[in-house]
Amino acid sequence: TFCRRLLLAAWNSTTTDFRPMDAPTTTPHVPRFPFPFEPMPYPLPPGVSFGSEILPPPADVTDIFGPPVPPTYKDIPYVTPPPTTTTTTEPTYSPPFSASQKLDIHLPEGQGPFPAILFVHGGAFLFGDKALFQKSPELKILKHGYALISINYRLGLEARFPAAIEDVKAAVRFLRAEGETFNLKTSVTRDGGKVITKDPIGAWGGSAGGNLVALLGTSKHHVEFDNPLLGNMEYPSEVDAVVDWYGPTDFGLMDEMLDQLSLPNGMHQPHDHHDSPESLYLGGPLKEVPDLVKAANPMTYVTKDCPPFYIVHGRYDSLVPCLQSYILYRRIVKVAGKDRASMKFVNSWHVDFEAENGPYSGDAAIKDVANFFDKHIK
Repeated sequence: TFCRRLLLAAWNSTTTDFRPMDAPTTTPHVPRFPFPFEPMPYPLPPGVSFGSEILPPPADVTDIFGPPVPPTYKDIPYVTPPPTTTTTTEPTYSPPFSASQKLDIHLPEGQGPFPAILFVHGGAFLFGDKALFQKSPELKILKHGYALISINYRLGLEARFPAAIEDVKAAVRFLRAEGETFNLKTSVTRDGGKVITKDPIGAWGGSAGGNLVALLGTSKHHVEFDNPLLGNMEYPSEVDAVVDWYGPTDFGLMDEMLDQLSLPNGMHQPHDHHDSPESLYLGGPLKEVPDLVKAANPMTYVTKDCPPFYIVHGRYDSLVPCLQSYILYRRIVKVAGKDRASMKFVNSWHVDFEAENGPYSGDAAIKDVANFFDKHIK
């Protein structure tokens, strides 16, 4: 499967040497997008690949990440569909309701209640799952005293944009409404129906999940993504801190940015191709749906009261060019101020810096994430 090939390609790339060479003294043209660092070192060091050209023999994901880790609470529905009239044993769903609208809660050791981090998985908006594995670096956040809530959401082949962000916001509202039941610190204090105070909630995601948590963070004032049919509308869906790992922002610029960075397209086809993940997610070739490209772009909604962001991206990412994160960072800093965003570039491919033996190891990456959340939601 594409998911398996992507994971294995990323894993394979961690064995290479990403130490930078001397950058060239001149560039062939003036780039449209300013480089946030010295130009990429070309040619690449001997033996370095982008992880997407040569794939190892197929293997199970558990060969890489180990067995799945049972959550404290599993398959909790965060949306309650209306009663079904079917006579079968399996429930039926009609839009916007879905069997995907469930979450897992991983609690750390201790008494609680615990500060909550919503985790949104990646997978090109077309695949992926909330399950976390023994070697999933995200689980290391539990050692820092945080509860990790991993969600599933409607993927692009089931429901097109904005279904996914509607689900992510519904999950936040559910945590506000029901979090205390699961020993989570997510309560809201009201005065006459008006929210006075609320416990801070963090959001964290990678790749497609990075796009969704970024959109969750910047669109706090845009109720069009809060679908009332998904419930708990009396609770806010905003979050208080966002960690965006290598998420795309402006889909329409991805191919141009890859060209500027002289990176091979890790998808083996243009992102604006009619069959690309982004096109399937939005429902049409990117050039034919510019309004949807803009609507799915977190930069569209940045305001002065944007929550703090911590953004991480691999310089050698040939799936989502690192300039995608850089333009989001620059937008937040311009509109909301320098204290609203920080960014880290690492010498890695798309997902490999999460690996234990990657160039930006799982321990180091999670320590940085924990430090960020410690500052803003603990």
